[in-house]
Amino acid sequence: MAGEAVSKAQLEAGTCLRALGMSLSGGDTPKSQEEIVAAIKTQYPGLAQTSFVCGDTRGSLATALPSGFWISQRALKVYFDHADNLVSSPHDVTFVEKAMFSHFGIDDRNGLLPFLYSGFDKSRIAGLCKELARGAIEKGDALCCSVFCEAGKLLAMHILAVANKIDKLLLSQTGGLHVVCVGSVFKSWQALQPGFEAVMKERGPGLGICEVSLLTLQTSAAVGAAALGAQAAECPLPMDYSTYAQTFYTAKFS
Repeated sequence: MAGEAVSKAQLEAGTCLRALGMSLSGGDTPKSQEEIVAAIKTQYPGLAQTSFVCGDTRGSLATALPSGFWISQRALKVYFDHADNLVSSPHDVTFVEKAMFSHFGIDDRNGLLPFLYSGFDKSRIAGLCKELARGAIEKGDALCCSVFCEAGKLLAMHILAVANKIDKLLLSQTGGLHVVCVGSVFKSWQALQPGFEAVMKERGPGLGICEVSLLTLQTSAAVGAAALGAQAAECPLPMDYSTYAQTFYTAKFS
């Protein structure tokens, strides 16, 4: 990848980079970061003068539950518990049942078992979330709305869980606390919003979070990694952070 970057920059092959920044899975701890940097210096001594490694989670809701998979799995759990007479659902399960049959191309609930066990496919299960979102937003299906509401509550709880670690400056900026949200599930924000707001209104102010802005990322983690690499090499890049994300929701809680 570094060689490709050199080529795109129209530099000579073998050019030693001033700084190399990498946002990598597994690069979240100081020990792993040191090991990766040491390996690069040993195996590719002429690659870069300075190397910097960080994790790729971006500190966002990208790594937080609930995801599309969580929402789909939750709806299926409610459906199966109801169908098995284990826990009766307070909401009608007809829409979820029809959506499940259609999405997986099955005729009865037993047909879903291969998708959950021998032929487990997380992305296939997560794909059901799109139809569940339609059920919540377009059809007003009570069970779909309930699952998305629960998901919205969990999203809020993830923010509140780190409230005591948030720098006060981040809470006092325009728009309050900025949270970058990554994932297709946020296309269904309308369905997540009621649960999110219920928890934030109840607990947010007491923990010092009175305003929140949710943003979608407009660039990749590579931009941040490059900036951090340049910073480590004491040659910071000009960065306009306002162009890297777009706000899709802002609210005050009291």
